[in-house]
Amino acid sequence: MAISYFRGAKGALLVYDITNKNSLDNAREWLQEFRKYGDDDAMIMLVGNKSDLPHLRAITVDEAKQFAQTEGLLFTEASALDSTNVRAAFETLLNQIARYLVESSMDDEDESESSSASTGTPQGPTFLRRPSSFTLGKANEKSAIDLKKIKKQKNCC
Repeated sequence: MAISYFRGAKGALLVYDITNKNSLDNAREWLQEFRKYGDDDAMIMLVGNKSDLPHLRAITVDEAKQFAQTEGLLFTEASALDSTNVRAAFETLLNQIARYLVESSMDDEDESESSSASTGTPQGPTFLRRPSSFTLGKANEKSAIDLKKIKKQKNCC
């Protein structure tokens, strides 16, 4: 994959095949590549695909969770065949990215306020409290993100 795909990415789904032991090793290599060329603050989710084939499982859930935990990754299992957890994986990753962006923008504003207080120069609008939700895209679409519910996502650890 071209290195340019990694640049500027705020998130990645790192997918492996639960029925193929080598695929988790390949995921480790992709993770190294992403961390080498991608943004340091990117959110990464490890996704075990083919959860619809438990009888063919070659990688245990515990093994994958341990890898994800060690590497600081989000984790879930999904099935592209029957769509189990596919949407939830994307939504969870997007929620985490949005949460990070909101928190980091609030931190930037806090720093801006402290620098403007020392110089006496206003630096733009001030928010009195952090938003509890916001909408990505068009306001009439069902894309509102409730920041309070981010930690309550199902099927993710």
